[in-house]
Amino acid sequence: MASRAQLRLVHDDAHIARILDTRFEGEYRLDGDTAMNPASPRAALHAAGAVWEAVDQVLLGHCQRAFCAVRPPGHHATHDTAMGF
Repeated sequence: MASRAQLRLVHDDAHIARILDTRFEGEYRLDGDTAMNPASPRAALHAAGAVWEAVDQVLLGHCQRAFCAVRPPGHHATHDTAMGF
């Protein structure tokens, strides 16, 4: 799972908190394109962590390329805005 420190390299603190710290039941809409459920924050942390690990493995020379078949809510997000289309 990605750490908040790793996420801060791409997203601002308010955006991270909005995604990871919002408590809700059922479906929660960040915007018109991005829906989350209670399991989404954990899934997003696992997806980001998988990509982080894949990049590390390539940079360390353990493999030449990596592919992560992940697509958490907000995968098109900007620094401070959700965009999950």
